[in-house]
Amino acid sequence: MGYTPLVPQGFQQFLCIKLNQKHMEGIVIVKVSELNGLLNEIKAVKDETKTIKDDVKAMRESEEKLKAYSIQKAADLLSLHYTTVRKLILQKKLFAKYLDGDSGKCSVPAWAIKDYLEKSNS
Repeated sequence: MGYTPLVPQGFQQFLCIKLNQKHMEGIVIVKVSELNGLLNEIKAVKDETKTIKDDVKAMRESEEKLKAYSIQKAADLLSLHYTTVRKLILQKKLFAKYLDGDSGKCSVPAWAIKDYLEKSNS
């Protein structure tokens, strides 16, 4: 590794393979244009990965908006009693959607819980 082999202009060298704790050295001659092509492909993959990560993040945020909890689960999340959460819903301090008027089943969206927490903290 302390030597500089003569390599024709316009070519690049690569060294080393590690096998069974023995170092083997070799010179591979590669055109710079091929390396540039590989680097461009790597950059394209990185860009695709970034857009995929952004898409996944957007999907998670949209799923969070669609999440809804029962009154009991909302009470557990807020560390409140069930009847306290019911009163908050009736007082319109906590948004909830009634699923069936006869049974009284109700769902509290996750965004409504976040809004309530933000209002109560300020």
